[in-house]
Amino acid sequence: GLYLVNGSMTMLDSSEANDNGQFGVYTSQENAATAQSFTWNKFVNNGQVGLSVGSVKSSPISINDNVFDGNGQEGLLSSKATIQNNSFIGNRVPLALQLNVGSTYAGNVFTGNAYNNVIGLRSIYSSPSNLKGTLSLTTPAGLAAGVYLLMESEDVRTGDTLLIEPGVIVKGMASTNLSVDGTLIADGTPASPIVFTSYRDHSVGGKVNLVADTLAPAVNNWSGLYVSSNPVTTMLDNVKIFYATYGLYTSGNWNNQISYVTVEHNQYATYISTGVVVLESPIARYNTYGITGLNTVDMTIRNAVASYNTYYGIQYYPTYSTPVGGLRELSNSQVIGNGYAGVFVEPAQIPQVYVGNTISSNGRYGVWNNNLNQPATDVQFIGNTVSNNVWEGIVSSRARFVDNTFSGNRHGIGMMGNLGHIYTDNTGTDNNQFSGNRRPAIAVFASGWGSVSVTDTLQRSFPAGITTGVYNVMTDLSLGGDTLVIAPGVIVKFASGTSINAGGHLVAIGTAADKIVFTSYRDHSFGGKTNEPTDTLKAGNSDWTYIYFNGTGNATTSRVEHVDLRYSQYGLYV
Repeated sequence: GLYLVNGSMTMLDSSEANDNGQFGVYTSQENAATAQSFTWNKFVNNGQVGLSVGSVKSSPISINDNVFDGNGQEGLLSSKATIQNNSFIGNRVPLALQLNVGSTYAGNVFTGNAYNNVIGLRSIYSSPSNLKGTLSLTTPAGLAAGVYLLMESEDVRTGDTLLIEPGVIVKGMASTNLSVDGTLIADGTPASPIVFTSYRDHSVGGKVNLVADTLAPAVNNWSGLYVSSNPVTTMLDNVKIFYATYGLYTSGNWNNQISYVTVEHNQYATYISTGVVVLESPIARYNTYGITGLNTVDMTIRNAVASYNTYYGIQYYPTYSTPVGGLRELSNSQVIGNGYAGVFVEPAQIPQVYVGNTISSNGRYGVWNNNLNQPATDVQFIGNTVSNNVWEGIVSSRARFVDNTFSGNRHGIGMMGNLGHIYTDNTGTDNNQFSGNRRPAIAVFASGWGSVSVTDTLQRSFPAGITTGVYNVMTDLSLGGDTLVIAPGVIVKFASGTSINAGGHLVAIGTAADKIVFTSYRDHSFGGKTNEPTDTLKAGNSDWTYIYFNGTGNATTSRVEHVDLRYSQYGLYV
C-alpha cells in the first residue's frame, strides 16, 4: 500500500492500509533518526504484514491506538518502539520485533491470532536479519510473559550487543538459529534461567504454536545457538537449550567461562571447534551426542553432568589430519549411562587430567583416551570411580593412574597407541582398587588414529590389584613402521580372530626362565582364567590367528626368541 525505503515517515494518522498483496505499510529508516508516529490507523487483510517499521539508528517510534486485523503474517513488525492501546486480531503473529528489540507496551489487546500468545522475532527489513538491544522479561499483558518466537534465523552483528534478561524464553521455529558475531549477554540465574527451545515445547512458556499443531517437541526442531569465531565478550550463564540440532555451536577463545548451561534433547549438546573454552557445571543429557569438541579446541570441563546421551557423553575428535587440541581437564563430573562411551578422545595432543569423576554404566567404554605425544606423567587419571561400564573402564594411551577405583567393568584398564602406563603416585604407592571386573587382566586395543595401533613396550608391570600378569589383546594390532617391545615373562592372550601384524619392528625376546607366551584367551594354564566368567569352553586350535611378518621394512629386523605360541591358526606367519 505504501512503501518507503531509507526515509522517515514522521506521522501516519487516521489512515487505512487494507487488502494489499504484501504490506499495508513498509517503511525503513537507515540514516536518519527522525521520530516516527503511527496513530489511529487500520491495517487490515494484507497478504503479509500490516505495518513494518524499522530504524537502524533507533529513532523514537510510537505506535498507538491502531487496529491490526487479519494480516497473513504479522500484524505489526517493528524495531524499538512505544506500543500502546492497539488491537491485534486474527493475524498469524500479532506482533514481531526486529533490529533494536527494546520495545515497551501498555493497553494492547490480542484476540484470535494464530500464534496468539507470543511476540515474534523476525527481520524482513535487513539481510541477514539482525537483533540488538534488550529482550525483556516484560512483554504485553495477554501474551506469555517473557516468551519470544524466533521466526527466522537472526544475527547479532559485529559491534552490536543483544542482552537477554533472566527468565526470558526464546522458542525457535523449524530451521532457525540465533547467530552471534557481536556480543550476546545471556546471564540468567538459578531461579530464572534463560531458555532456548523448540516452538513445540509447552513445558516452558506454555503453548505458543498453532492450535492444530499437536506434535511433541523433538531433536532438530530448530537449528540452535551459534556463537562465532570471536566470542570474547559473550556470556552464557544459567542458560538452557533444548531440541536443537546444535545446542551451542561455537569457535574461538572465550574470555568468560560458559557456566551452568543445560543442553538436553539436541543432536549435539555442544559443538566447539576452536579456541580455549572452560565449561563450568554444564549439564548435557538426552542428546544424540553430548559435549563435543573438535580440531584445535582446548577444553576444560568441571563439575559436569554428561549422562544418558545416545552415543558419547563427552567427545573430542579432529576433522583434519593434524590434531592439536583435546580435552585438557575433566574434573568432579558425572558421566553416566551414555550409549557408547562416557568420554571418547581420539586423539589429543595436549596435557590431560581426569580427576574426581564418577564414570559408570556406559554402553561400551567408560573412557577412551588416545594422546599422541604426551608422556604418561602428563596424562593423569586421579581419584576417579569407574564402575559397571559394559566394556572397559578406562582405555588410554600411556598414562598415570593414581587412587582410582575400578569395579564391575569388563576390564578395569586398557591400553592402546603409545604404551607405558604408570600405576603409582610420586611416592611409588599404588592405591588403585579393583573389584568385580569380569576379566582380571589389562586389555590391549588398536588405536583409532593413523596406521599405528601400538608402539613402545608391553612391560611386566601391572597394578597391584591385577595379579594375573596378563594382557588381553581385543583387536588386531598393527605396528606400522614403529617398534613394539614385549618384555620377558609377559603373557599375551588373544581374543578370537585377532593377530599382530608386524609390519614394523617386533622385539619379543624372552629368556629360558621367563618365556613370552602368546596364547588363547581361553588358555587358563598361563595367568589363570582371564576371559568372561560365563565362557566355559576350553582353549583350542585356531582360537586366534597369528603373528604376521610381512617381509618388508622394519619387519625384516624383528626378533622372536624364547617364545611359546599356543592355540593359534598359524603361529608365526612369515
